[in-house]
Amino acid sequence: MFLATLNLPVSDGEEFLGHVEKLFKGFAGVELEEAARGEQWIRGYFDQAIAEREKTPLDTETDFISRMLVSTLNGTPIPRQDIITICLTLMAAGLDTTRSALGYIYYHLAGNPQLRHQLTTDPAQWPRAVEEFMRLYPLVYQDGRLVKQDIDFHGLTLKKGDVLWLGLGSANHDPGKFADPLAFDMGREHANHHLSFGAGPHRCLGMHLARHELIIALTEWHKRIPDYEFGSGEQLYERGAQLSMNKLPLRWDVTRLAR
Repeated sequence: MFLATLNLPVSDGEEFLGHVEKLFKGFAGVELEEAARGEQWIRGYFDQAIAEREKTPLDTETDFISRMLVSTLNGTPIPRQDIITICLTLMAAGLDTTRSALGYIYYHLAGNPQLRHQLTTDPAQWPRAVEEFMRLYPLVYQDGRLVKQDIDFHGLTLKKGDVLWLGLGSANHDPGKFADPLAFDMGREHANHHLSFGAGPHRCLGMHLARHELIIALTEWHKRIPDYEFGSGEQLYERGAQLSMNKLPLRWDVTRLAR
């Protein structure tokens, strides 16, 4: 999806998966050398793509990198390293989070056949379901803010230079905001008031695209594979400061696939 958006070979997506996985493992402070190598590969990939566009520019109305190369910020061309960072952010952030969200959604649906049948019978409910899944299973469960000046915030004394950690996941499960917060409820009032995409000026730029991708993926999957179950009884593990399941084995009867 993101390679297509950047007008780059979609066939490179499979190789990207491994390097993005390495990059995000580093967020948890583990396998840092592997994370560095993953980031280096991604940056090198986009550096080469930029070099090709510099040599042979494409239509700036349809080619993202060509557009970046002629764009300016306050009258100044965007530095090459910034263009690389923009491309890396688009690719890594969009690829990992959407993929991870699908893992938790399939985990929930595999264990709740009644809900799954309700959604497959009435696909118009997928948007509301996705919103509630986003609230129930936040991937970025903490975020940070740097205190820029001394301040008393509702009785909490904060000093310039302090780092404040915000419990986004805890806010999503706050019973003061969401009744019975650990329950899945598509009829929940103000279901989109969750903080899974952050808030304020740091709110996720790709939140609407992410919702759209999830709805399409779930709708198309369940047209073809409406019934499935956990593939084994093995322990499921999560990784990273940004949550993701390492793997989620599923199985289904191929003789009963919808066509």
